[in-house]
Amino acid sequence: MRRSIIYPKQKFIKQVAKISASETTLKRGFSKAHSDKDFDGYKEKLVKLIPAEIVGAYLTLKSILDTSPDIDSVTIIQWVIFAGLLVITPIIYNRIYGVKEFKQLMVTTFAFIIWAFTIGSPLDLFFTDLSGELSPLKGIIASVLLVFYSLITPLLLTPPNNK
Repeated sequence: MRRSIIYPKQKFIKQVAKISASETTLKRGFSKAHSDKDFDGYKEKLVKLIPAEIVGAYLTLKSILDTSPDIDSVTIIQWVIFAGLLVITPIIYNRIYGVKEFKQLMVTTFAFIIWAFTIGSPLDLFFTDLSGELSPLKGIIASVLLVFYSLITPLLLTPPNNK
């Protein structure tokens, strides 16, 4: 499955390339090519903007670290895992899933940051008090941020401006 979001205009351009160049054929082709099934709606965008594989990899590696017996440099390893997956997210989406639009790559990468923040990440350091205890506000802020980001982002992602 391609993870690139398909917009109405992109689908039309692909169809026009297959149709002869006569004006009447183009008009007929547009009306046929421009149906609801030809481009991604809200649900399809929502699914394509969640970096499920990256979040799954992060969750697996985090679980391994959480169950490991006292490792001295857990925080450093957490940062390396977080940074590594952060860097690799747009690369995987571009090269493996064929996502070419910069905006979608950045939205998906930022989604990984929010998912990692919600699951628990080295970013938790910013929500600990002097005794090292995690603030209960972190969980609330992370959950609210994840819900709103996930629900609103597909609405705001608009077709690229092709001139």
